[in-house]
Amino acid sequence: MIGYETTFITRTDISDENLRTFNEKLKGIIQAAGGQLIAVEDWGRRRLAYPIQKETRGHYTYLLYTGNNTLVAEIERNIRINESVMRFLSVKIGDDFDPAKHKRAITPAAQAVSAAAVTPHAGTVQPNA
Repeated sequence: MIGYETTFITRTDISDENLRTFNEKLKGIIQAAGGQLIAVEDWGRRRLAYPIQKETRGHYTYLLYTGNNTLVAEIERNIRINESVMRFLSVKIGDDFDPAKHKRAITPAAQAVSAAAVTPHAGTVQPNA
């Protein structure tokens, strides 16, 4: 299989539920086309290097998957249809893609997000067990 990665930037006013639904839709497209989704990374809201459509911040999402060129065309078609997506980029990684070799290390930002989800914040009330 051929390996691909797609990164897209959505508007920050999109709700987390709508973003999750859109990611599930893309996951379904990949699976329906016989591809394999290797990784989905939510890079969060970040400041853009330059304004895009008068927006200065965007929500970044990264997909790593296997498939063929028609799958990439279908994913890009669905991304173009979504009005919340400001920019996207798809890159072909290679023809002899081995998912085991391309496992991405957890970034420090992703570790902080997962640690924050597990660790209660100061000042929050914990339910009695």
